Amino acid sequence: MLSRRRWLLGAAALAAPLPGCYAKPPKPYPYAATPEEELRERVAARVRAFQASAPDAGVAVGIWRDGRPSVFGFGRTTYHDPHPPNADALFELGSLAETLVGVLLAEMVARKRAAFDGPAQELLPPSLKLPADGGGEITLRQLALHTSGLPAVPDLERVAGDEAALTALLAKAKLETPPGARFQPSNLGIALLGHALATREGRSIGWLCRNRIAAPLGMLSTTTFERDAAFDDNRLVEGRDARGARVAPRFDVPMLSVGAQRTSLNDLLRLLQAVLVPGQSLLGAAIFSAIDQRRPLGDGTEVVIGWRSDPARGVLWQAGSSPGFRAGLWVERQSARAIAVLAASASIDVRALLFELAREEALPSSRAIAQGGPVVQSLPPTAIRADVVIDGKLRFAGHRVESVVVSPGDALRVVLYWQCLARMPEDLQVSVVGMDESGRERLRADHYPAGGRYPTYRWRPGDVVEDELVVVVPAGYDAGRLTLWLGLTGSGRPLLPGPARDVDLAGRIRGPSVEVVRGSP
Repeated sequence: MLSRRRWLLGAAALAAPLPGCYAKPPKPYPYAATPEEELRERVAARVRAFQASAPDAGVAVGIWRDGRPSVFGFGRTTYHDPHPPNADALFELGSLAETLVGVLLAEMVARKRAAFDGPAQELLPPSLKLPADGGGEITLRQLALHTSGLPAVPDLERVAGDEAALTALLAKAKLETPPGARFQPSNLGIALLGHALATREGRSIGWLCRNRIAAPLGMLSTTTFERDAAFDDNRLVEGRDARGARVAPRFDVPMLSVGAQRTSLNDLLRLLQAVLVPGQSLLGAAIFSAIDQRRPLGDGTEVVIGWRSDPARGVLWQAGSSPGFRAGLWVERQSARAIAVLAASASIDVRALLFELAREEALPSSRAIAQGGPVVQSLPPTAIRADVVIDGKLRFAGHRVESVVVSPGDALRVVLYWQCLARMPEDLQVSVVGMDESGRERLRADHYPAGGRYPTYRWRPGDVVEDELVVVVPAGYDAGRLTLWLGLTGSGRPLLPGPARDVDLAGRIRGPSVEVVRGSP
């Protein structure tokens, strides 16, 4: 009969790892996060800020950098599956499918099956008559660049479910601008582009995107809304509408539904890799050709086939939506960085999230940031002290300026002091508005505190953060007083201060004032 002591010793020996077996060593505590763990924390903070309206919605984020992808999932896959969506989970692609349609157009042009400047009417069925205008016929390029003048039609899938309904819709449609005159997004225009290419090839637009574009790029999970024997329902992510209600997976395929496709994060990363390094194939050349078809928009950006572009930064982006999903892509070709976001909620602003993730990913690692960030023990004696509590989370503690007398055109160094009162999940942005004595806005200097080197979601209660910025006094400023007014926003909403002497009716906080004089001060 074994004694209790011998039995416990034997059980402990069996539980211990055998020689040669792998036993994962515990991490020392505290330990330094790996670069991948640190990136996950930074991405998670951004996603949480945009998930506030739908905290359980599934979100998948893929980041391509240094020649390899990183994949992160948040929220839950479905109501019954609490796990975050993985890289193979299926989201609706929505109007982001326009990117694939653009590559398909360029591929058909390369094979002499279509021409960018060919009339779209020649590829459509004879029963469909495009609206005419004295400016000429609508071309495929104009449909792809959203310059056709065709209107945007709310609920297009419902009102144009078959060819007869589409014929009736086009008979009543009127051009809002002459073809080629102005950029004006039109879901009807993109749907007609897809229908024209499908009619030319004798296949549905979903089939063409899947078999001509997606499959050759290795995007084997990109599918249409048609159900077949190989379809795995367990990969579906459950969408949410703008009110947070669950959206059932769709399997209907309306005739004009270019966006009636599903995709995975892995597939979007393969597409981004092809955009960064298109290769020497006909498809690689088509990707380049589509991006080369550009039209300036007058604000420094351009519309290209399938994308929007910021040529000064070498950035491409595109966002799409469907009733319960949002999707977006961001590419910086010069630095070979790219981001893909899939969100199972119509309330998440994926375009804004893309740009926030791009900014976060470009920030230096925490190893490059001084411990505690730009935190000071106390305000210097030259600072003007203040006491304005904002949303119960932080306090505007004071400010100082390099000089209280400046001239028009001068660069003015301003330092703001913020005290953290409670942990914040958001990355707050500071808006600075310069007002003259008559209340007119004369300058803006929106920025992230401390130049983005110490995001607010890392602040610790008690921290007093020194936020230094430089504002330029307008060169044509009349002599007089210039006052800076401050505001804070997070997750797309303003944070409001409590009642205080230095707060105006719009909730802006009075900051430093300077006297602007002509000539050298």
